[in-house]
Amino acid sequence: VEEYELVNATGELMTVTAESDPELFYALPWSCGALGFLTKLKVRVAPIKKYVHMTYEITNSPAELCQRMTELSESAACHFLEATIF
Repeated sequence: VEEYELVNATGELMTVTAESDPELFYALPWSCGALGFLTKLKVRVAPIKKYVHMTYEITNSPAELCQRMTELSESAACHFLEATIF
């Protein structure tokens, strides 16, 4: 995401970027709508291959997951990394 547009609690339409308001910009993805009503996004789209290779790995603790994600993210072979926790 390069830019958010939102209506805040006072009804003001705001455009937020990492440069204009870094604290709000980085808080928005985790706010679950508590910081305002999102009306528009400006995103950068990256081209991807038609198919991807997926590998499922089971970890047994948050610490183990964090360690494994760090190891994988530092690998030159890693182009995308995602985790599902439940």
